Amino acid sequence: MKFDIKNMSNEELLKLKYDLEKKQNKFASHLIRLLLEGYELLKYGSLRFPLEYADTILEIKTGKWEREKVIEFSDSLENKMNKALEESKLPSKPRFDAINELTKFILKTFLISENF
Repeated sequence: MKFDIKNMSNEELLKLKYDLEKKQNKFASHLIRLLLEGYELLKYGSLRFPLEYADTILEIKTGKWEREKVIEFSDSLENKMNKALEESKLPSKPRFDAINELTKFILKTFLISENF
């Protein structure tokens, strides 16, 4: 999409600025969520739901965090995740045979269920 900024009204420019900031906040919230989930998965071997840090993600998504704070937090999470990766007890490769068997079981169970 191309914008002719020189010929845009102040209202159009403000809307464009708002839309861009909203997208940046959404991206930032996804970044932090994925880093937190990755860390939790590597550290504990599973994810807990509901997410304990949902409020943090919402604060970021709604623009309550400054960009610099998000960047600092993401850097610290990346460092924690790298350390957790070195110490993780998770297998280095997925167990595709077990995944395939589980998928077959779920599909068979779901397809023969009367709730379908």
